[in-house]
Amino acid sequence: LARDFFMAGETIRIRERDGTSVFTIKTPVSKDSKDLVENKNERFEYEKRIDRPDITLCYDYINEKSRFGRDITFEMVAPLLIIKNRRKKCRLNYQSAEFEIVFDNFSYFEDGAERSYYAEKQIEIELKSDYSKKIALEAFSAALEKAFPLLQKITDSKLKIGIQKLEGER
Repeated sequence: LARDFFMAGETIRIRERDGTSVFTIKTPVSKDSKDLVENKNERFEYEKRIDRPDITLCYDYINEKSRFGRDITFEMVAPLLIIKNRRKKCRLNYQSAEFEIVFDNFSYFEDGAERSYYAEKQIEIELKSDYSKKIALEAFSAALEKAFPLLQKITDSKLKIGIQKLEGER
């Protein structure tokens, strides 16, 4: 049961920065969607500020936003791993769409562990405009891939990558 939520393609996180805690739930775009772009990690992202980094403060919000279809329990959302990320963000306008480009340098830790078991660097591109502008995201991604052919396209979430590394699958 502990990984049912993860296996459903949903991820949650609590991000702590500058004394502020923000809870995020990411849910997959329906696989039936005619707008779904193949080989892309398309998800809806919902955020809310919380008073302290405590997942129990978020159960109602998870149940409201999740597509999982049943009440959330602590066992379902217990930490699978901890990701520590040093990131740099920038905003870009391209073909009348706004993007956030993030340069991530992250490390994975098992819950309670002090040493990282894996580290990776990524460039993440996120559409910040209306979803109707996603064709501009496709054009920008294609231009980036052409300009930097050594970049490797990854559609897995950071959580999925970390779980695969932890279990020796990747």
